[in-house]
Amino acid sequence: MTKLLLIDVDCGVDDAQAIMMALASPSVEILGITCCYGNTQLENVCKNVLRVLQVCNRLEEFYHELVNQDTKKAKFMEKISAHSIKFTDSKHENTGNMLWTSGFVSCDSYAMAAAIDESFVTKAIEVAVSVELNGSLTRGMMVMDMISLLKKKNKAFVINKCDLEKFKGLLIAALK
Repeated sequence: MTKLLLIDVDCGVDDAQAIMMALASPSVEILGITCCYGNTQLENVCKNVLRVLQVCNRLEEFYHELVNQDTKKAKFMEKISAHSIKFTDSKHENTGNMLWTSGFVSCDSYAMAAAIDESFVTKAIEVAVSVELNGSLTRGMMVMDMISLLKKKNKAFVINKCDLEKFKGLLIAALK
């Protein structure tokens, strides 16, 4: 059965790996890739996603086909997209720096491996989580509620152990 995925990335190294793993997996259909601010400015995130898709020969361009239809909706879409297109023009290049140092950080590629093959996870905990956006100790990081202070009904699965050989296999397949 094909797994349908919507991938949300800030397109650091681990996100690039995750996208490549999903593209290489025959059991996955990527419905879309959304870009969010994280390790770098949003403009860089979008460019990084495009670089990953280009190197994997998976670029799809349909914008002009979409907005060149002779309908009221298509003309509206073209009008509201004009600002975004202008903003992402190369002359608006971002000069901001990455917020993190280099290295093998594979958080998102582990999440993708678990999405592709559930048996990849050998031990996990189910816990309420929250992303702290305005805290004094962290910003933009996940906080696990180990003692149920948040009283959340929905919980996340956090990987404690995984099958590294399966992970290596998925990464190798993604790079072929």
